[in-house]
Amino acid sequence: MKKCGLRVVAVVLLAVFAFSFVACGDDKNICIMDQQTEKQGCYTFLQYGLFDDDKKNPNVEYKVVAGNVVWGIILVETIVAPIILFGWYMYEPVGPKMPIGSGAIPGTER
Repeated sequence: MKKCGLRVVAVVLLAVFAFSFVACGDDKNICIMDQQTEKQGCYTFLQYGLFDDDKKNPNVEYKVVAGNVVWGIILVETIVAPIILFGWYMYEPVGPKMPIGSGAIPGTER
């Protein structure tokens, strides 16, 4: 019976260790073309969450950090971890929003 208990503990520790590498969003350097000066500027865009929506830039596309959602659900009993994960680290920048221009065919999203 002891060997079975040790295996369960080992599997749980390996799962926690594996999730620790996946559950992180990153701030990202994104280069955006300025429409008025026709110059490209590179900036670092930060992650944002439900409590700091002011960090969101309308010219940047964001995605939900799936690992943080999983950790928030797993650690829901701690109360503090989900508040931090969902409040400040829910979305990460992906890249600039592309304006619809020449070469774009409407209705072909995948």
